[in-house]
Amino acid sequence: SNSTLFLLRHLRTLNLAGNAFYPSLISPEFGKFQSLTHLNLSHSWFDGEIPYEISQLSSLVSLDLSYNYALLIKTPVWKRVIGNLTQLRELLLDETNMSLITPSSLMNLSSYLTSLSISGCSLQGTLEINIFRLPCIQTLDFGYNLNLEGYLPKSNWSSSSLNFLSLYKISFSGEL
Repeated sequence: SNSTLFLLRHLRTLNLAGNAFYPSLISPEFGKFQSLTHLNLSHSWFDGEIPYEISQLSSLVSLDLSYNYALLIKTPVWKRVIGNLTQLRELLLDETNMSLITPSSLMNLSSYLTSLSISGCSLQGTLEINIFRLPCIQTLDFGYNLNLEGYLPKSNWSSSSLNFLSLYKISFSGEL
């Protein structure tokens, strides 16, 4: 948090992927980047919880926190993220700990969302069928969530914008 990086308040894109910050928390100072549209902290070995201040980055179009295995996403911050980040198009959270998040909360994500990847996030419960009907969704990856259940919609898929779907190693029922 004492880095000169946080003095660059007008950054629009920040990519710190692939750095070994372990054992560091994601600094609340990230909340000062009010102009940020793209934030990539993937593969950076962050630990602890996602800070509340991430939810204040209302201009974010892309957020990638994937492959931070020790990163925990708790319900209060998650609710703020999905409530405040209304411009979000791409959300990548693969291999983060979302075990405290209910799958039904995914329905509150931005209607502009085109890509959602939550592979290996320890989600538990039933995924609502309407997640497949988000108006702009093109990519959905729910793979490796062994305790995630649900059904595939039986409606006509031809009107969907979906072009990639991964349901690998989850407990879905029904037929294609």
